[in-house]
This record gives sequence, structure tokens and C-alpha cells, in this order.
Amino acid sequence: MENINFELYKVFYYVAKAKNITKASEILLISQPAITQTIKKLESELNMTLFYRTSRGMELTSAGEYLFQNIKNSIECLNNCKRLLDEFDSKEIKTIRIGGGNTLLKHNALEGFKKFKEKYPNIKIEIIRGITSELLNKLRDNILDLVLFNMPVQIDENLDYKIIETTQDVFVANANFYNDLKGKKISIIELTALPLVLQSDVSSSRKGNCLN
Repeated sequence: MENINFELYKVFYYVAKAKNITKASEILLISQPAITQTIKKLESELNMTLFYRTSRGMELTSAGEYLFQNIKNSIECLNNCKRLLDEFDSKEIKTIRIGGGNTLLKHNALEGFKKFKEKYPNIKIEIIRGITSELLNKLRDNILDLVLFNMPVQIDENLDYKIIETTQDVFVANANFYNDLKGKKISIIELTALPLVLQSDVSSSRKGNCLN
């Protein structure tokens, strides 16, 4: 099967569509003499005249019109595919998978996520919630890219971590019931005797405090 030079037909298509070598030259960013030579080469290969010059520009012969009608859909389809691929390459959505606990994500990370999206709008943030031990397992298995957690946590040697914020735990009490404790120092034993609302036993935050 004879090889077909696509560029010859591409130049022919734009000259036929624009009916002007100068306009085709501007579209293709090819010099006018190069376009003229390309048309002559195609006519020589096909052994037929495709254009004739008029005062209005380049007009198709009957053979040229037949060729144009049969290749225009293919050329336009290829051009559209290239445009879509260019858009896909420039707008490709990449995803960062981040794990963390509900409280940490809500109160410590939302503002950071917002700033990140403003700076990198084409990067999607996927949030996975769970307990630290499970999330770290997913990080080891490459299911997650990043995990936000509270210390203390046993970190594997092959995982990198960075402390990004230091927090201080405090107790919040209802003044109607515990107003007598205001400004008073009490022991751990006295504190644990009170009806406390704490995080679950598996929480790394709870494991790190003195009430465990």
C-alpha cells in the first residue's frame, strides 16, 4: 500500500477552506512559497489540477472539490481530537488522597484545603476519614498520599512525618454544674471521678493524655 503524506492533504484542506494562500499561511504558520510548493507536489502525485487562480483567490477544480469533500471530515476530526487532547493535558485533574479524623480535618485542615484549592484548582482533594492506625495502614499500602493525625503515634521508619501544629488540650465544663471548680486545682483522681466526655479508646489524642 502506498504511503500517504498527511501534511500534503492538510495544507490542501486549509487552502481549499480559506480559498487564499496568504490566509492558509497564517493559519498553518508556513511560508506562502512552501504552501505553493506543497500544492504542486500533491497535484503531481495525484496527476491532476486541484486549484485555479482567480481574482478572488484560489478556487477548486472539479477534482479539487471532490477531494476536499472526501477528506474534510477526516481532517476536522483529527483537528478536534488534537484540541481535546491539548485541553485534557492542560486541565487534567490530579487527586491527592488525604486521611484524618473528623475533628482534626474539620478544625485544623479546612482553611489549608481552601488555600490549596485556590492555588491549585486542577488538583482534586479526596478526604478519607478514619482512626489513625487504619489510615496509616492505608498510607503504607499507597491507598492514601497523606495522613493528618495527633501524636503520640508509633511511626514506621519508612514513613516521613512533620509536626505542623502544637495544640493544648483543655476541659470545658458547664458553669451551672461545675462553677465551684472555677480556679480550683484538683488531682487526677478527683478529675477522673467526674462524668467526663472523652474521645474513643482507640483515639491517638486520648492515648496521649494522662487520663488513660
